[in-house]
Amino acid sequence: MCKAMDRQMSISDVRLLQKTKKPARSNTSEVLE
Repeated sequence: MCKAMDRQMSISDVRLLQKTKKPARSNTSEVLE
């Protein structure tokens, strides 16, 4: 369950980042890791 949530969260983050197009590299890095 934790893994599935992590994956869904990362996808959501990426989508949000693409929509906002903001410099949130540190955020994505943490989510991806």
